Amino acid sequence: MFHPGEFELRTYVIANLTPIDAVALAALVWPDFREYRGGVFLRLGFDEAGVDAWFLSDGATVSSVESMVNHFHLWEAFSARSDEDRGALTSVGLVMRETWAAALASRFPSRVFEVVFSDDPVEYGPTVTFFSSEG
Repeated sequence: MFHPGEFELRTYVIANLTPIDAVALAALVWPDFREYRGGVFLRLGFDEAGVDAWFLSDGATVSSVESMVNHFHLWEAFSARSDEDRGALTSVGLVMRETWAAALASRFPSRVFEVVFSDDPVEYGPTVTFFSSEG
């Protein structure tokens, strides 16, 4: 697994990242949310018609729809060109799991969410999702 301490972070940031990059990364790490039909969804890429379609599925619950709609594939946001990049995405996904949980708890203190990170190369690589706990 990649560990950020393996390089001089400050030097890397100064040489490679812009303030706009920082804003984009911050939005991924501490996302905005939207409440809709009793659920909580990532504002990033939210599509009302798509959510409505998931609610029409057999056995759909708020939690199951949140789980499907809120999954975020890191491979869709970042290019992983090497084994080191793929390891770094795992590290990013683990951080996102923690920060998303904190963001949800901060924004919705009366609700309980499960935030899950998976890294299955047979599926679609490192993925973070969240959904309301039921029962």
